[in-house]
Amino acid sequence: MSTIFQIANGETQGSWIIDDFHRLESGVQEKIANLIKVAAEDFDKALHPKLVLIGINKVGSELIFLVHDIAKRCGIHKISPGDFNTISLMIERGEEKLGMVFGDKEAIFAETAGDYWLTQLTCQSICLSHDVLETLDAH
Repeated sequence: MSTIFQIANGETQGSWIIDDFHRLESGVQEKIANLIKVAAEDFDKALHPKLVLIGINKVGSELIFLVHDIAKRCGIHKISPGDFNTISLMIERGEEKLGMVFGDKEAIFAETAGDYWLTQLTCQSICLSHDVLETLDAH
């Protein structure tokens, strides 16, 4: 049985990040939402897993639809785009790890509008187009 079903059935403890929550079947989503609700109400936090759900679009409102009283127990957070300094720092850290330098961070930022995932994808595409497939020995 996969871990996601073990979590949904309350069979496992620990801290978990569930990415692409919106892609799970609605029955699994509902089980997880109910688990979150119960965990938020229980004083003994060790009895329940700690969950962070990552989804696209309106996952938060879908959870409220599935379990209407979950809204007052859990937070919904939207990831805002990064500003130029934050995105530049992210690119620079990638440059350090790869042993290379991207020529025009301003153009990357302008193209991606501060979207973290799109920035990573753009940098990856730039690397692939220059045959950078692994960490370089020299810049």
